[in-house]
Amino acid sequence: MSTAPLAEIFSSLAGEGPHVGRRHIFLRLAGCDLGCDYCDTYTDPETPARIEREPGSGDFFSLPNPLETGEVLREIKGLEERAPGHVHLALTGGEPLLYPEFLLELLPLVRKLGLAVYLETAGIHHEALPPLLPDLDVVAADVKLPFHCGRAYWEESGKFLEICQKADVELVVKIIFGKKTPWAEVERALRLANEVAPEVEVTLQPIHGPDGRPELSGEELLRACIRASALHSRIRLIPQVHRLLSLP
Repeated sequence: MSTAPLAEIFSSLAGEGPHVGRRHIFLRLAGCDLGCDYCDTYTDPETPARIEREPGSGDFFSLPNPLETGEVLREIKGLEERAPGHVHLALTGGEPLLYPEFLLELLPLVRKLGLAVYLETAGIHHEALPPLLPDLDVVAADVKLPFHCGRAYWEESGKFLEICQKADVELVVKIIFGKKTPWAEVERALRLANEVAPEVEVTLQPIHGPDGRPELSGEELLRACIRASALHSRIRLIPQVHRLLSLP
């Protein structure tokens, strides 16, 4: 069986993007090859994985990394059986696409449990995506901005969105920005989305501060939406709702 390092498996509400508020089982894989300065989910592949005992309990036990697909499937199945009604298995991280072989083995088994699969990704590793698409229902891809990530990924992001556009998958495009983000980079990301995926709604997600609230005021966020709407026809602003609700 394939293995991968996990940070945690738990049940909660989706806190980002257009599926916000739906019940998901979250599979957070450990490790990331980016260094976004706003990241609030640092994961260490060497640290044991945390597994929630009962859905929504916040009570966790540990398993040593890496985990085999069979072990992971058992824990996902257990959470769904103890509190049925999860809409998606949400793959997040870290960066899930660092472990394509593990996902290629796991996802068909997850679909047999009756769960749809939601991939949350930086939208950089386009070479890892195609084999996984038959078992993905939603792909939520960031368009990473150089100011926050230390380098430009425009070409990689464009290729990733093009692959999603041609596939039978729901594409969610997300741009994360804050008080210090150069607006010129947001504009370039919007133009890229408009060029590659003009029919897809773009979610603007504000960076949140230590208090869990967006760095920008409501008035500033509204102005950002007005400016963004001049470059892309379908704009929606969604904060990190799970942080506002103090959920994982």
